[in-house]
Amino acid sequence: MQDDSPLASRTFRNYFEHFDRELEIWALSAPGGNLIDDSIGDPSGIKLASLTTDNYLRFLNTTNQTITFRGEAYEVQPVIDAVLAILDKAHTLDL
Repeated sequence: MQDDSPLASRTFRNYFEHFDRELEIWALSAPGGNLIDDSIGDPSGIKLASLTTDNYLRFLNTTNQTITFRGEAYEVQPVIDAVLAILDKAHTLDL
């Protein structure tokens, strides 16, 4: 795997893998006290006055294909493309 591969970074993975710790960190800072977790959709459909992207934990935005976790957005398509490239290479191996 190349260093610039979207699969090289563990930040995104760690947010999900260590979700209990991340939830505790969020609860201590709790911007507005509202939480959107484990959701999929168009964020414009969420109408809470005190809500910011810092309140989104594990939110898949279907309008721009990103996953947001506490204000950080990650593009999904580059990860999909990297996995498909690995699958393509695996299919070309002569075992």
